Amino acid sequence: MKGKQRGFSLLEVLVAFAILAASLGILYQAFGNSLNHLGTTAHRQAALILARSLMTEQLADGALEERTVTGREGPFSWRFRVRPVEVEPRQRQLHPFRVDMLFRWREGRHDRQLVLTTLRLDRR
Repeated sequence: MKGKQRGFSLLEVLVAFAILAASLGILYQAFGNSLNHLGTTAHRQAALILARSLMTEQLADGALEERTVTGREGPFSWRFRVRPVEVEPRQRQLHPFRVDMLFRWREGRHDRQLVLTTLRLDRR
């Protein structure tokens, strides 16, 4: 007569390893996606800071006229554009201008962009 069996069978050990491997795969994928999003967020934050700085620099002279300025800064290409906005005849004393700042950059295999838009009033 055999004594009582102690320990786990081979089948139980294989099932436990399969569950562990699946769990680790899911965790690895979740952490990998988090790191990718962190890199995207860092580029977007840098683009936002630079865009606000360039917009402030372009508007510093206070004169609003229709114009387009382009440039490159590190991995970013940008376009700053000021355009007049049409208003009703009774509001002609206000001269609104639409100010757009477009940033583009490449991140891995993806093209990213950030657009900032605001309105400015010029009282001539």
